[in-house]
Formats: sequence, C-alpha cells, structure tokens
Amino acid sequence: MNALRKIHKTNSDTVIIKIPEALRYQTLEIIVLSVYDELTEITSNQAHWPADFFDKFVGCLPDFPEIESEGDYENREVLL
Repeated sequence: MNALRKIHKTNSDTVIIKIPEALRYQTLEIIVLSVYDELTEITSNQAHWPADFFDKFVGCLPDFPEIESEGDYENREVLL
C-alpha cells in the first residue's frame, strides 16, 4: 500500500496536494486530521506510569565515579 503523509499549516480554506506518480489516476481516500489531536493523545498516554514502575527502577543505576576536574577553560580571542 502506498501512502502519502504531509503536515501542512493552513492559512486559508484550501490545501493543494501534489499526487506522486505512483498514486496518479487511482481512486484515493483523503483524510484530514489535526496534528494537535495526535500529539495530545501521545502525551496523555505517556503520562500514565505503571503503579510499580518507580519501585522497580529506583536505585538501578550504579554509582558513577567522581570525575576529576579538567581545569579552567582557556581564554580565547573575542570574535567580531
């Protein structure tokens, strides 16, 4: 199945779609969806953590060693 997806910010009541050669001269289904609705759905689904998620993963990262200082930054000429 060939598909064409375009995200277009509208500034009028008309959208012009250039049909790729592989889809020309066929019966096409055109669906217009708001990107905002899709992003809201993704965000709301990601906001729900399983009840024991944090209990399983708290403390799972090892203690990282202290990193020695590499000194001060070098002074460079100011670019104009």
